[in-house]
Amino acid sequence: MTDSPPRIKVTGTVLGAEAFPEVIGKAPLNPQMDDDKKFGKYHWGNEPIPISRRTGSRMYNSVYDNRNHEAVRYPWASDARTFHPNDHPEPDRINTQYSNMVADHLPEGGFSNTPSFSSNWERLLAYHHGLYLPSMHGATKTADEIRLAVNDFAAKVEADDPKSACKYLMVEEFKCLKAAQAHIDPHGAGTKCVKWFNEWRQCAWDQEKMIRGYSYIEDRRARKHKPYIGKPDWQYS
Repeated sequence: MTDSPPRIKVTGTVLGAEAFPEVIGKAPLNPQMDDDKKFGKYHWGNEPIPISRRTGSRMYNSVYDNRNHEAVRYPWASDARTFHPNDHPEPDRINTQYSNMVADHLPEGGFSNTPSFSSNWERLLAYHHGLYLPSMHGATKTADEIRLAVNDFAAKVEADDPKSACKYLMVEEFKCLKAAQAHIDPHGAGTKCVKWFNEWRQCAWDQEKMIRGYSYIEDRRARKHKPYIGKPDWQYS
């Protein structure tokens, strides 16, 4: 009786099946991947994002500007096709993923007016005069990147001052800035998230009064205590 070699059972495996299960299992992560791979999983209940909302350059957005809705002009060559935001989204939207919702206001891959400089001194000159900011020409942050950044910031705030009563407002402001893509649109994100900054400043002042024991008697307000009648009447405790 001769010894026979052991039998090895070979199973059919595909290279990269464990690394890319969404490709092998045909489970796209988002509608864009479904459209690129032709899986057809988002056939129902999904409105594809047109090319005008996936790319394009920044545009002037002011009714008082004679170049309103035109591409922003730079000293370098840039794309004349502008990004068109979705000003009238459908009310019964089924796909509420962040990557699909953020395309209403910003292109997911970033604006297409990224400059290309022939020398380093041109780049430094544009950066010095505020014409070129590298972070404003990048892609939008994904939902996972925002979640990880918020968790990391919340852990740092907790470690810095665990007994602070205003740490949650600080985290909410950071979350709002990340969700509004502040690195691409700092002005728009600041407009949306200044309310959290205002609440945090009021909370910090209230906490300071509680800790230091400040107390004062407020007089009646003057009859004309506002410079104009339409000025908001801020209430600070």
